[in-house]
Amino acid sequence: MDFRPSVSYINIAYHFTAVHRKYMGIVAVVIAAIVCISLFLIARWWVERKKYTGLSKGTTAEGRVIEPSPLVKFGAYLYMFFIAGLVLLIPIVLGLAAFSRRWVLEPFPTYWTLENFRLILLESPLLIQNSFLFSGIALLFGIAFGLPAAYLIVRTRVPGKDALDFVITLMLAFPGMAVGVSYLLAFWKDIPLATHWIIMPLALFARRLPYFLRMAHSSYLQLDISLEEASEVSGAGKVRTFLNISLPLLVKGVLVGVVMFFIMAFQEISTAIFLYRGGWETLPIGIFLNWHRGMEFGIAAAMAFLMIVITFILLLIISRIGGGILKAAWGPGGT
Repeated sequence: MDFRPSVSYINIAYHFTAVHRKYMGIVAVVIAAIVCISLFLIARWWVERKKYTGLSKGTTAEGRVIEPSPLVKFGAYLYMFFIAGLVLLIPIVLGLAAFSRRWVLEPFPTYWTLENFRLILLESPLLIQNSFLFSGIALLFGIAFGLPAAYLIVRTRVPGKDALDFVITLMLAFPGMAVGVSYLLAFWKDIPLATHWIIMPLALFARRLPYFLRMAHSSYLQLDISLEEASEVSGAGKVRTFLNISLPLLVKGVLVGVVMFFIMAFQEISTAIFLYRGGWETLPIGIFLNWHRGMEFGIAAAMAFLMIVITFILLLIISRIGGGILKAAWGPGGT
């Protein structure tokens, strides 16, 4: 069974066997981009044509609690356990495969080893280093561009701010392979950035910028503009007002955006797979390459398990530093 992303990658990556396959892959990417953008524009039009209003009366902060019947409660628990099982199945299977060398047609591995992790940490540390380096640089680009862009969109009346918001948000509709192929074609000859490693963090930055912008945008919306106006009336300039008033109040939302941006850039493969060269491999690319060999599933599983552990640790650290900002952003009851 063939899917458009895999067909596009194969045709573009292996075009040296037949040049016309390169253009077949590019056409497939363009078709995928047109479909995704069309669906995005239709969804945006459908949402904006309606007016939504939230009304509540006589409810507490936690909302009204409805006690379900025993049958409904049993079905709810069954549904929750089913979803939890599906979600936990992924790290469980990856964990078992990561610590085994051979696992074929057996319910559980029979041969346990740490060899997979030794190969990753001792023989392929560049993959981990590149993942942190490229994601970190992309994050710096995102902060440097995303915060001013959110400020322009929310706090100013600069002509074109709505167009800027639309263009950045439109990136959500572009498939990762479309971003990778477009960067490869645009920066290959006249501006040969594709021959330098900086193209990797630049592509990750463009791919994941909308997520950081949305978080910064929502943080600015929740910040009462009268606080900034009072500071400026008292004699503080805009820079001092931003550093002393706005930034401390924005930091929680910005940290959530930083976490989301870094994690999603750290896990990105659909864009990076078209741009990487020898020595630029990241953990996701390493997973694909080892799986593609056919006999290195244990190493690929160990890399995937390592990515899950790193992501989980990052979430724990940021939630500690931010005082529960992840709970505030993704669940009720946060502060």
